[in-house]
Amino acid sequence: MIDPGAPAILGNTEVCGNVGTTLGIDPSPYDSFSWSTGAITPSITVVGPGVYSVYAVFGDCDYTSEIEVVDLASTIQLITIIGPSTITGTDPVQFTATPFLPDADSIVWTLPNGWVWGDDLDHFDAEALVIPASDAGEYTICATSYTEGCAGNELCYSTLVTGMFGILSNNMDVLAYPNPTTGLFTISCGSNSIPTDVRITDQLGRAVTTKQVRRTAGNLQLDMDGLAEGRYTIAFRVDGKLVRSAVVVGR
Repeated sequence: MIDPGAPAILGNTEVCGNVGTTLGIDPSPYDSFSWSTGAITPSITVVGPGVYSVYAVFGDCDYTSEIEVVDLASTIQLITIIGPSTITGTDPVQFTATPFLPDADSIVWTLPNGWVWGDDLDHFDAEALVIPASDAGEYTICATSYTEGCAGNELCYSTLVTGMFGILSNNMDVLAYPNPTTGLFTISCGSNSIPTDVRITDQLGRAVTTKQVRRTAGNLQLDMDGLAEGRYTIAFRVDGKLVRSAVVVGR
């Protein structure tokens, strides 16, 4: 009688999530055997990752073999996306998914509506060079990692686009700065008239007030310190024309 040694467990040891896979041994050398699942068949189907073992007896000898089934999705989990929290203008900006995941075959980015790819040679790696939309607002960019057709977690990142610094209305240049602001906010107009009838509303359209309004020739300065972080709309009149400008308050 030749000692066969511990049984070799064969089967696919990499699954995607709670997907079943079949494990098996050659039963012929052994007098009896049983799996850690309680099965006494030569092969078993297990669901999801985990460590599975088989106990086999040959004569006066007994053996235990084990094998680990790994979830591929767990090996390619993204942790965070690094990028600008506020974007002004339409120049290309970069977002980076971390970690870089050498085990991932690709990282697929989902761009918000109105966004396009910049001069980025590889659209399926951890770095995304994109051109934001010109319209102000809050946008969400997402990334998902893949390996062997298995998807990891989807991770999303929200950023605020403030639009351009200046706006053009009725052939009148209006410059609003700084944007975003932590407090003081100035509106400069291409006119010697002083902006009047100032009205500030939040994202829900509710009217808010500021601590102080200062007017000089062609300029309007608002003290927005104390307002909650977020996007506001400032409406005012210059030379009888209604002008609106978006401003973001940040800390």
